[in-house]
Amino acid sequence: MTENRLYAIVGAHPAELDAAMLGSLGPAFLQKEGYDVIVTRSIEETRAAMAERSIDYVVMELNQGTPKSIDVSAALDVYRAMKPRIDSGEAVFLGVSGHTDVLDAAKLAEPNIVTGLKPTCLRDISRLASEVRERKASKIMS
Repeated sequence: MTENRLYAIVGAHPAELDAAMLGSLGPAFLQKEGYDVIVTRSIEETRAAMAERSIDYVVMELNQGTPKSIDVSAALDVYRAMKPRIDSGEAVFLGVSGHTDVLDAAKLAEPNIVTGLKPTCLRDISRLASEVRERKASKIMS
């Protein structure tokens, strides 16, 4: 039987740099949609959380680990690791930033990556979470 639990990672900047409150608002939106949420504050924590279980949803700072830069390489590694499950509709990756140049850098490297500008992207967190939850529920039913 397929496990019914949903797991999400919110990859935020360290608390002192989390001006858009991704680390507190993101989990609240996801928990409301039924996800068990792991908040990570470094790329090492994000990778460790992904190694522990199958993650259904990742919303993370595109420049996690290198705040105030356009270095999106760590987030792209996470996205690429999830890509087979993203392509099959089993998982979602939402890369976020408060800076359009960071979003542009991610799109240049991975044109199909889903990105959002903070703080307006926060409303997308719930919508995408709901879509994954519904897809997973329909697979369990079939």
